[in-house]
Amino acid sequence: MSDSDRTFARRMRVRFVGAPAAAGIALVGVASALGASGAGADFPAFLSALTGGWALAFAVVNALDDVAGGRAWLIHLGLGALAVAVLVSIDPLLRSLADLPAALRGPLSAAALAIPPACGWVLLTLLGRVTDRTQRTAARRAATMPHLTWGDDPAYPRLTVLAARMTTGRLSALILGAVVTGGAAIVVLLVAGERWVTRLAPLLLILVLGIVVALPLSALVRAVVRVHRVQLSLGWKHGALDVQMSDPRALGAEPPDTRTLPLSALVAFVWRDGGDTARVELHTAHRHEVFLVGMLRQDGGASSELPALTATMNRALENAGLVRSERRGVVRFRRPDHATAEPKESTAPTRPGGDARSDRG
Repeated sequence: MSDSDRTFARRMRVRFVGAPAAAGIALVGVASALGASGAGADFPAFLSALTGGWALAFAVVNALDDVAGGRAWLIHLGLGALAVAVLVSIDPLLRSLADLPAALRGPLSAAALAIPPACGWVLLTLLGRVTDRTQRTAARRAATMPHLTWGDDPAYPRLTVLAARMTTGRLSALILGAVVTGGAAIVVLLVAGERWVTRLAPLLLILVLGIVVALPLSALVRAVVRVHRVQLSLGWKHGALDVQMSDPRALGAEPPDTRTLPLSALVAFVWRDGGDTARVELHTAHRHEVFLVGMLRQDGGASSELPALTATMNRALENAGLVRSERRGVVRFRRPDHATAEPKESTAPTRPGGDARSDRG
């Protein structure tokens, strides 16, 4: 490191560590002095302690930037655990100050008001550090993942993915059930643990509920989705979709469930290529199917993102009488008056051992 770099680093430490620490100590001292002065200084003491506590935590967190990556993480995690312990026990601590002589009770009570903002800032920055690292790790992993692509034949493109086959009703029931269960669990926890909940800062309460309720519920939803996993092979033909489904655990042991779906039979077609809700929806007058891709891991470590529809595919759907719209990454094709769109029987041959099926049923 050159002399100019050392000088710059020293200036940054003074500006973002030394100055905030000095200001925090001074403000907490002012709060203590105002607390000792008695009546008429409650609000100034509170404001000084609040600002001073934040400034001290700001200086401590910034000081971690000079620590090597691994040790910085350990120290920040230790500070976070200490902050949680202090926040949980702060109520009895404040009550214990009432037994002290008046000369000590006022200054210490005022200074203690700096504890919640300091602990809150430590936890907030720890959450930001974890989120940032998670996002950067996910971005690096996504950049190295192979992506799902259409087949090599441009005339008859085909996509093979692992997807959860669900009806729209079943998917809606799963989402509604997760929301209701999560809400009920939060209410039970808040009522049963009222004594502890009232001691937690709002940010810490959200973090605890996320760990205790949201994470297990998310794992349960993904487990339910995996139960309905199929290998979906979607092929585009002239004026039709070739849909093949098979059990990924018994590939080759039995022929796939094959049917040809004329585009004229579709009343709606939905395609979302990214996110946990990446999916394909096929809706006819008699069948409504959702193939959820985003929540399943793909073979070969491929990303669970669908390739974009090609211009030819968009044009074929529009030529079949469907109207295209797009909103927030979801491409929808709908038939203006689907009451008149009757599904047609398929006459296309299937693989040996498979039955030709229409979209009925």
